[in-house]
Amino acid sequence: MVRKVYVLDTSAIIGGFSGSEGAEQVTVPSVCEELREGLSRWRLEAGLLTKRIKVMESPAGEVEEVRRFLRKTGDRLSQTDAEVLALALHLKRKKREVEIVTDDYGIQNLASVLGIPHRGLLMPGIRKVLRWSKVCPACGREYQVEALHCPSCGSELKRVGKEREGCGGRRKGKP
Repeated sequence: MVRKVYVLDTSAIIGGFSGSEGAEQVTVPSVCEELREGLSRWRLEAGLLTKRIKVMESPAGEVEEVRRFLRKTGDRLSQTDAEVLALALHLKRKKREVEIVTDDYGIQNLASVLGIPHRGLLMPGIRKVLRWSKVCPACGREYQVEALHCPSCGSELKRVGKEREGCGGRRKGKP
């Protein structure tokens, strides 16, 4: 029988996610590094001591694949966020029933693109899957998300999100 695996982002531990009976909870080492003190650190340490939470490395190949998708979608994610997504992608490919627990909308957006179910804990979660780009407020031209200034008129570009076609704006993993 395939057991469910919750992949926890930092916000899941801060929010006190407890999971469901019989499900595994995993996270990446960089999440542990982000939780330095206080109640969140205590929750993490208690989960590790009781073996409710396991720490796993994200395979380098999946991290690089997540980075490629980030360049396509224009999402802004930290290294920790990319590692959380990469671990979930790796487990999904191992035929595990995976769900990411995070309140980070960037992680939720890219998880939806990758077909990985996700849920928020303290926040409601994304309503639409977005593709980010840069638009010139002066002349209206659209550019890659890496661009800073409009090559035509020199204006500073603004980051905008457009609903990703073919996704219908539905959140994965939500009832």
